[in-house]
Amino acid sequence: ARVRAQFKGFQDNFLEGDPPPARVIRVREGEPTEVAHRLVDLHLLARRIGVRPLLRAGRMEIEGFVTEKLKPSRTPGKDRRWVAGVKLNGGKREYFEEPLDFYNPETGRLETCLCIEKDTVVVTARQAPGVSDKLDDFVWLSYPAGRVQKKLINRIGKLMQERVGIENELHSLRIERDKYEIEANRSASEWESMTKKLKGLEEENTRLKEQIDHLQSLLPAHIASKIKEGAKQTEALKEAEKLGAFEGKSIFG
Repeated sequence: ARVRAQFKGFQDNFLEGDPPPARVIRVREGEPTEVAHRLVDLHLLARRIGVRPLLRAGRMEIEGFVTEKLKPSRTPGKDRRWVAGVKLNGGKREYFEEPLDFYNPETGRLETCLCIEKDTVVVTARQAPGVSDKLDDFVWLSYPAGRVQKKLINRIGKLMQERVGIENELHSLRIERDKYEIEANRSASEWESMTKKLKGLEEENTRLKEQIDHLQSLLPAHIASKIKEGAKQTEALKEAEKLGAFEGKSIFG
């Protein structure tokens, strides 16, 4: 219980931003087993309350013991992960805090700088406490593997950006396609209406042409009939004129 209380105060001090008080555990000679048992108990307790050793990939030595510290950003979507802890600096104990991510100028976004993160340990590529985003201030595991890992991270970031660009372009093309589809459907409807109208006009034109052809076929006979009828009328008029002249002579002769 005493050890648990010590660790609870240790974590509370981290979260409040005050350095934890220095405590010295004196061990008598001949008690390494007891110390080992206490360290195991402390380790299990630290794991339960979220206190983990922090190692730097360049040295792979314990830098200190840290716990997560909530530091909300004023910019939405820009929250960063922070840890606060006690740094093992020789015999001194120094309070420090640092982010677990960095701004990658190649991808234009925040990315993790953790090489390993487990319930029992945190290994960061950041080589010193602080907020530096210079790539020279990071070492990614062993030199060759770290370079490969970093290149893969950058490549993945660029591919993700390209994918976002392609998805945006696809979205725009789909909108354009839908617009043309609507126009095509409207044009198809108008085309169908015009086709029906044209068909109706063609049928009406055919009907009128048939009527004209029929009337034209009747026209010669009608003209001949009218000519014949006119000739008869002319003959009748001539006869009438002759008859009128004859009768006139009889009356006045």
